[in-house]
Amino acid sequence: MSIGSLVLGNPENGWMAIILLIVGMLSLILNYTRISRPRSSRILLGGLKFMGLGLIALCLLNPQWSARQITPGENIVLVLADKSASMQIQQDGQPLGDAFREQLANPKQPWQVRLGQDFDVRHYEFGARVAPSEAFLKLDFEDGRSQLNSTLNTLVKRYRQQPLAGIVLFTDGNATDVMESVETEIPIFPVVLNNDVASPKDVRIEQVSVSQTPFEDAPVTVQATITGTSIGSTKVVATLTGPDDFKQSHVLDVSEESQATARFQFSPKDAGIQFYELMVHLASEPNAFRDSMSSEYTLANNRRLIVVDRGAEKHRILYVGGRPNWEHKFMNRALHEDEQVHLVSLIRIARKEAKFDFRGRAGESANSLFRGFDDVDEETEEYDQPVLKPINVRDGKELSDGFPQTKDVLYEYEAVILDDVEAEFFTHDQMALLDRFVAERGGGLLMLGGRDSFRHGGWHKTPLRDAMPIYLDRPSQPVEGPFEWELTREGWLEPWMRLRDTEQNENLRISSMPKFSIFNQVDELKPGARQLALLENQYGDAAPALVAQQYGKGRAAALLIGDLWKWALKRTNDDQDDLAKAWRQITRWLIADVPAQVQVDLDWTQLGQAEAVNLNIRVHDKKFQPQDNASVQIQIAQPDQKKKLTLDATPSLEEPGLFQASYVPRKRGAYTATVEVTNDQGIRSGNVEVGWTSDPTAAEFQKTAMNFSHLKDLARKTGGQIVELNQLDNFVASLPLRDLPVMEVSTTSIWHTPILLMVALACFALEWGLRRWKGLP
Repeated sequence: MSIGSLVLGNPENGWMAIILLIVGMLSLILNYTRISRPRSSRILLGGLKFMGLGLIALCLLNPQWSARQITPGENIVLVLADKSASMQIQQDGQPLGDAFREQLANPKQPWQVRLGQDFDVRHYEFGARVAPSEAFLKLDFEDGRSQLNSTLNTLVKRYRQQPLAGIVLFTDGNATDVMESVETEIPIFPVVLNNDVASPKDVRIEQVSVSQTPFEDAPVTVQATITGTSIGSTKVVATLTGPDDFKQSHVLDVSEESQATARFQFSPKDAGIQFYELMVHLASEPNAFRDSMSSEYTLANNRRLIVVDRGAEKHRILYVGGRPNWEHKFMNRALHEDEQVHLVSLIRIARKEAKFDFRGRAGESANSLFRGFDDVDEETEEYDQPVLKPINVRDGKELSDGFPQTKDVLYEYEAVILDDVEAEFFTHDQMALLDRFVAERGGGLLMLGGRDSFRHGGWHKTPLRDAMPIYLDRPSQPVEGPFEWELTREGWLEPWMRLRDTEQNENLRISSMPKFSIFNQVDELKPGARQLALLENQYGDAAPALVAQQYGKGRAAALLIGDLWKWALKRTNDDQDDLAKAWRQITRWLIADVPAQVQVDLDWTQLGQAEAVNLNIRVHDKKFQPQDNASVQIQIAQPDQKKKLTLDATPSLEEPGLFQASYVPRKRGAYTATVEVTNDQGIRSGNVEVGWTSDPTAAEFQKTAMNFSHLKDLARKTGGQIVELNQLDNFVASLPLRDLPVMEVSTTSIWHTPILLMVALACFALEWGLRRWKGLP
């Protein structure tokens, strides 16, 4: 077949042709106006002679016929077949894959024979990856992924320098790599069975989200969106199962027009990584999974694995108290019940100078009251030193020298709580270190109210005044108590500030709280600070009670009440310990976003034609500076594999202290990875465990019908067309008529052909014969 067009070889002779035509036209008009014959006869005779003159004038322009035609075997056409599991979708009572295989696996099909005569045909099949195929004899339609978009991009790049004429695509259009777009101008011709086919009956999990909050016992919320097709309106059972025989179920109403949301909330018993499974099925088919019998098209999209990570290591918090008090007693008791929080306390028993000075013997520096005891010089404080009592320490060395003086010691903690302690308790360097602890290390800081806190403790003259969310150097007007606790609008929006499940119950709880008397008065908050609670007296005067702000990489808060412990004394035997719960939630908020020395972040990306999980590992030294000279090794536990896979993370060139590794999960199931960090001295400095789940089949069956919209977009954007299966023969026959990369061009001069001269002579002869027949001169 060829595509032709008429061109002029000597267009510069056009003026000669025009003159010839004008002279001939004038001559004809003069001759035939003098003949006394009907007008129609004169027009016929003149037209024949003018046509002959026109053909002769055309020869002056050298008319040529230019034709483009294909050279058999020069252009490449790819036949690409989808072998993913979703090709088993029923179309007109027959699996789509079987209908395609009948056409693909038989090389004697007329369209295949014709295509092979005109083009260089290459066969490929794809699922999770693309590979050449030998006549499509092994299409099993069992692949768990359909990397359609990345496959097309890969093939286009592979044939970039070759004459690729088009891609004949056999697929259902359901791609698991929907985030990748197809960028090509090569025509794509998707083959479809039928443009109007009803979707099979199916219920599926559309989306799942997992979230954790600073609520009591860190409850986990799992929320799933459930949809269905061709189910009408029916009831569906959603069940979440997990470790220790955990099980929760919800019955939902699902229809084709609306989605249903299943929400589960629970508190895992153990810390660390745990895996749960969400399953949905029709309420009328309670044994769908057990018997593997269901009226749905597939159950592959009815299950989803979920990972929950509560962390395995305890969060260490440092409490510094200026004196023993009730606040520490109730706080320590509350946090002792939290398995993930370890409160280390440093309490001053006596100040630097004793109240009474007992005169001792000459040369005696220790307190004479301890005379006669063993190891007096080692165990008792001197007169000019405060008496400090460490509590809940890890060993005898921890806090033995008082408050930390270096980064590597202080940065072991994730939060610091200052309670009724004046600024003079710390050196200037220690206060500057505490400021950097919040701003650079990203730790949490909480200052409690009391007689030696805030402005009364001289903190307005220290480097730490910048970290506080209130202005310490601005005096305020005193407000008389007692005061009642109230939540602000921002406080109501913070889940860690609420202790009840409903607004009504929370209001009842607040109304039952005792009135407070000890209060550090401030009037002005810093820009960006959030007032979460306030105190109000009987006259309606209000003042901030709890204020928080972000400071550098961390957060700081001021709790201005000094007698919060009264809340615990009002508790009855039937009431829950609200103060203990409040302390646990406040401390959880303090440490919620504090970075660890070794921090692992997971993200998914496309690696070639497979979906891979990237492990981004950020390593810091004890001073929380990025550590590049470290060795990072990852051990991955795979589903159904006893032996762990070992990977070495490589340093990133873009960010100091960042190590990266990628892993492609091939099977459905739960994965755990243990990250071990060793410093340049061979000492292990970190050990972190992370987990994730992989379920490629769920993404493959996210749609259970042909995705015509995606196929139409591919054809439209690339200049191709949708081809119905029964029209393959006609399509292949018309393919050579397209504008192809390699085509031959042949040119023939028309005026050299006898037909042009014969037509011109015939016009003149016919005009002469008619004139003689009519008796004209």
